[in-house]
Amino acid sequence: MYKGLRLDFANNPSLLTDLERSKDLLQEYYDDNYAATPMHYKDADNSMMYSQTLDFTSCYSSIDPEVVDELDKYFKIKHKDFKKCNPLKWWKSQWEDWPKLYCLACDVLCIPGL
Repeated sequence: MYKGLRLDFANNPSLLTDLERSKDLLQEYYDDNYAATPMHYKDADNSMMYSQTLDFTSCYSSIDPEVVDELDKYFKIKHKDFKKCNPLKWWKSQWEDWPKLYCLACDVLCIPGL
């Protein structure tokens, strides 16, 4: 896990820098390919906003009040001992909590090792 690696690399600035860069790249990849883009109120259909027969709140019904950064939440969870845990089974059990991150994990974990 990220926190464990930070502790392991605390005495090696080069590895710590590489870890932070890797985290930033993963966040960028997640944002570009998996994270939902929130709908801004300006994107709502203006013609709907001015309809006299339409409830004025309906044009905001598709706007997610809180967009959760699943990757950020993942980096903050407690350390898991993967020597005692199967990562594939663990991710399968987490798909309801982190559906977008689960898709990212499936994509990454399907890559064969060398």
